[in-house]
Amino acid sequence: MKKLIKRTHDVTITERLYARRIVIALALALLALPGIVFADEAWGSNYGRVEWEKNVEDTAVFKLETPEAKGAVTRLFIGGLLADPARDSRSYRGYYRGYWTDDSGKNECEASLVDPLKNNTRNWGILEIAFAENPSGRWDFTARLGTCFDRYGLKIIGRALNDEGSVEQGPKDPAVRMAEEVSMAFVMRALDNLEESYVAEAGFELVVADSLGDESVNKQMFPTLEFTEFSLKRSEVEPGFPNRSQTKLEGCGAGVCTFKVEGLMHNTLFMKKIAYRIVEGKPKITAIYIIDGN
Repeated sequence: MKKLIKRTHDVTITERLYARRIVIALALALLALPGIVFADEAWGSNYGRVEWEKNVEDTAVFKLETPEAKGAVTRLFIGGLLADPARDSRSYRGYYRGYWTDDSGKNECEASLVDPLKNNTRNWGILEIAFAENPSGRWDFTARLGTCFDRYGLKIIGRALNDEGSVEQGPKDPAVRMAEEVSMAFVMRALDNLEESYVAEAGFELVVADSLGDESVNKQMFPTLEFTEFSLKRSEVEPGFPNRSQTKLEGCGAGVCTFKVEGLMHNTLFMKKIAYRIVEGKPKITAIYIIDGN
């Protein structure tokens, strides 16, 4: 009888260990599925907390719950932003396009949309988002959202949260912050949305150099960033062409912020550097240098 009880006890322990192994194996298998990958980044934004909820294949899913939404959830679907850096061909995050949806029950659009999470909604719109690495190595972002296919009207600024859930402090050097904002606005075709206080009183020079050689350089003075954006768009062959690619900020010093330009592509503009001077503790742009990868 004692042997039987002992054997029953042993079997029970074995069964429990076996069941535990099955549960662990299933959990690991779910995490390894190619369809869904979970990320753990979060940001504080001007509209509330933003969380990188998961990835559905190669589409990142960001979740935004605003206090004013009364429980409604907005999700940003960003194509090409991968949770696994090993699968991302880029060494840093840059500019992406996508769309957003929410479950508020509003019907802003004539057509309905089914998102990667299989939700059907008529409240959606296009979006674009650009990332910039902050001094802590985390990624801040600026996103612009439109309604349906209308152009962008809503701007979301996200600052990375640290492990304690606090917003990472921005760089102390105001020139770095200026360079990040100008770089983001450039790639998002939104230089006209920046503060004109960044511009020197006498205006600044826009220098566009041909990637094939410095002998082909176009220089022009502009009084404002708004006129600069207007001029760049007017020179486009068609809306959004040539492309604008984000380049990684290497640093600012001695009146120049430089960007790392690599992988030049045809019909694409790259920001190379921004020259500035400090006036009353604030950076004032004196020149912007762009490379035309034609």
